[in-house]
Amino acid sequence: MERKKFRPKSTLWLLALFVVMIVIPTMTFLHYIIQQDIQELKAGVERQTGVICTQVNDTLEEYLAQLDRSIQTVYGKNMLNIMKDSKYSYTNFEEIQKRNRIEEYLSIMMNQSEHVAGIYVMTERDNLFYYSNYALNPDCKGRRQELLEMAGHENREFFVTGLHPSWFAAGKAVPQVISVFKPVYNMGGERLAVIVIDIEQEMLQELLDRYRQEEFSNILILGGDGQIMGQLYQEDYPEVYQEMEEVLAFPAPGQGYGTVNGQRALLSVDQTHNAGWKVVTIVYESRIQERIGTTLWLRRAVLFCILLWFVSFVIIGVKLIYVPLRKLYEAMELVKQGNMEAYIADGRRDEFGYLIQEYNRMLKQINELIYGQYVLELKNKEIKYKELKGRINPHFIINTMQLISSVAILNNDTETEELIRDFSGMLRYTLYEKDRQVPLSREIQHTMQFVRLREKNRDYGVTVQVEIPEECLDVSVMKLMLQPIVENCYFHGFTDKTRAYHILIKGERLERTLLLSVEDDGCGISQEKLVQIKDRLSAVCQNVEYTEKETDSIALDNIMGRLWTIYGEEAAMDVESGPGGGTRVTLRLPVQEA
Repeated sequence: MERKKFRPKSTLWLLALFVVMIVIPTMTFLHYIIQQDIQELKAGVERQTGVICTQVNDTLEEYLAQLDRSIQTVYGKNMLNIMKDSKYSYTNFEEIQKRNRIEEYLSIMMNQSEHVAGIYVMTERDNLFYYSNYALNPDCKGRRQELLEMAGHENREFFVTGLHPSWFAAGKAVPQVISVFKPVYNMGGERLAVIVIDIEQEMLQELLDRYRQEEFSNILILGGDGQIMGQLYQEDYPEVYQEMEEVLAFPAPGQGYGTVNGQRALLSVDQTHNAGWKVVTIVYESRIQERIGTTLWLRRAVLFCILLWFVSFVIIGVKLIYVPLRKLYEAMELVKQGNMEAYIADGRRDEFGYLIQEYNRMLKQINELIYGQYVLELKNKEIKYKELKGRINPHFIINTMQLISSVAILNNDTETEELIRDFSGMLRYTLYEKDRQVPLSREIQHTMQFVRLREKNRDYGVTVQVEIPEECLDVSVMKLMLQPIVENCYFHGFTDKTRAYHILIKGERLERTLLLSVEDDGCGISQEKLVQIKDRLSAVCQNVEYTEKETDSIALDNIMGRLWTIYGEEAAMDVESGPGGGTRVTLRLPVQEA
């Protein structure tokens, strides 16, 4: 017979349900979370670059505003006091004193200011006062009128140029500077001079260095014409951002995506109000994608760990669920094929371990029942065989007894005929009465037949007295119950052959209980023997077997065992005796109404 393969449909459906109801929704949710993180990261980069752009612009504006206030409060007032007269001359001693005082103030301000390359004062009377870290350019006098016109053309109280070579300083090491123009007026509103301060480009670089962030974004400071005045990281940008026209046209502040050096980038733009410069932060989209890629890698690593956990969970689930189920299934298949030794060796202590233990226990019980049934069938067959075999001889004996009885009648031998009739009656009662219970009168009749047979074989007489009320004679009692007790009286109680004995059979009904007793006046039973008898009777009720070698009085054991089988705990037997005081056996039976 081909064995069926184990197909754990329920387990597979459970795993499929687990995947559909837990794994897929979890993966979808995690994917959604990752997408949200990406959007949030982009928004965070946009916010960050916008904030940095605004901070740089505010810092730059504050620097220029502070410079304006310094010129106004220090340079302007002092210049006004010195140059309030309308005439100046290099040959005049008073003018020389004024010049010394001006240069003294310029020296003080140079020492108090950082990144200032030089301070120059151009008067309307063709005078030039200055204090600088560099030598004076001789050509600056030729450009003085041009510079005055530049300051006047702008018509501003505070004017800042873009990045350029210094107009006043000379030398190979002269840096690129930003020039700040500040007019000086007298009380009548007449312009007396223009103060020009050259600020080194290093000032802008130092300001930008405060915002270094691991080369994630670059920061540019552009002049009004798009000239790069300063940048956080040195890159090869065009001098004029022709590719950034749409960004330069943004309303400040503004933010958007544009093209820088052929690459798409996130741009944030802000503009200084007093200088007209633009602050631009540049974050290439490729770098944003790199940061997103790092985040995605981390998220995917987490997702992979979760998937690995799910796979491990499924594998463990298969091991914990599928494997024991397969063991149970295969063991049951072996049992179906007749292998009753298909026990499962498993030391699990979980629910499946409990099921396996219960399976092993039930299989053991089944084996015990099968063995018990097998032994019982063997005993029944043996009993049936002995019964069938035993019926042959009694049947022959009964027929022979009837033949002898007929001969005795023909010979007028009444005594022999009575003996044969009693013996035949006992055989029929013992062998052919199939019912386990008979009327009490029938049991008394059988007992008296035994007594008559026994009396013919003794030299001394035994008087048997029966005191049973008539209403008790129809009560059903167990077959072969009194005769073995009376037989015990003859074999164990009547040991003295020289005297006569008495047997009293009494009966009494107490509601639903029938009391029967058999009492003799024989030799009695010793106390030690009496204890043994009572122990055996108690053992019979507890299904403890005694062999015939262990007792010489199996009649009482047999009666008690059959009483217990038929009536259960409602039946009882009591034995009372003493040395030389006779013996009384009392039976208590429940009355079973017909």
